[in-house]
Amino acid sequence: MRRAPIAVMLAASATLLMASAADAATKTVYAGPQIKRPKGLENAEPNTFYPGKIQVQAKDKINFVWKGLHNISYAPPGKSHPALRENFQPATGVVDAAGAPFWFNGQPRKVFSNLVAYPAGKGVVDGKQFISSGIQPLQPSKKGWTVSFPKAGTFKFFCDIHKGMSMTVTVKKAGAKVPSAADVKKQADKELKADYATEKKLLASPGPTNNVVMMGNDKGKLATFAFFPAVKNVHVGDTVSFEMTKGTSEEHTVTFGPDAYLGPIEVVAPDPATGSPPKLAVDARLYYPSDQGAVLVFNGANHGNGFLNTGALDGDDGGEVPRTKQVQFTAPGTFKYVCLLHPQMIGTIVVS
Repeated sequence: MRRAPIAVMLAASATLLMASAADAATKTVYAGPQIKRPKGLENAEPNTFYPGKIQVQAKDKINFVWKGLHNISYAPPGKSHPALRENFQPATGVVDAAGAPFWFNGQPRKVFSNLVAYPAGKGVVDGKQFISSGIQPLQPSKKGWTVSFPKAGTFKFFCDIHKGMSMTVTVKKAGAKVPSAADVKKQADKELKADYATEKKLLASPGPTNNVVMMGNDKGKLATFAFFPAVKNVHVGDTVSFEMTKGTSEEHTVTFGPDAYLGPIEVVAPDPATGSPPKLAVDARLYYPSDQGAVLVFNGANHGNGFLNTGALDGDDGGEVPRTKQVQFTAPGTFKYVCLLHPQMIGTIVVS
């Protein structure tokens, strides 16, 4: 039997290798909405993966693309996801505009867990290691985070920043029929379109008519970056309850004060003085309420410049931070407030 020439055999081998490489596909999943928000939906914030479910073959890859402040992580069976924040060194020397120390000096500063803030693992789902993309703004590339799937199975990914934000990856054996990249994109667009239709209804809410302001009008993972209502009229001596949507995936603050003062504490940023990698620290003036007590009293001149902050609030009753905070208004005037975490959220209290 004649043997094929070496050159022909090498060419055939190269063809097989190329075909094998071509069979290993890379699909794209977006952490957050993958297209520019339509007009009127600028304050819509779907904390969702698009698509929410995907099928790939063993040895395929997924490129997760950030579209918002998210991390993406996978924990194998028996291993838990990290807490979002942890305690760090106590706050010290924090004073208000009048030079008086804030009450929370001596309380622990809050920092993001390194397993949330920074990449972990090798980007391979092997069923043994925890892997995380880290938070996109801290990463050198905005092209995404690529994860490979060497074996069949079902794997669930989470955003550790936004409660309930998750997606499922079903990995089938090599050669199995799975949707194409075009089909995946089509499904992602379909899901986002449906979510935007819901967001449009949420944003159209007039808000409560009593002395309640909703901090967002959310539905599960679908968040809205606005106060409802945007303007609330009250009388001197009235108390307003600022409330988060139950179960929301977001956190907000209600913060009064001059624009020039609020600007420096809008950003949650790395602290270069805490080693390598630097801790992603939350300013104590943002995280903690400006004053102690079940009801904060606001007269327009608090802390020397009208600063009053509810501290961080979330959607869980009895959680790390409260879900509601009450503020009593004791002086007439028109007072603007913002969310320090989402400064596009602006509201007004008119006290007569």
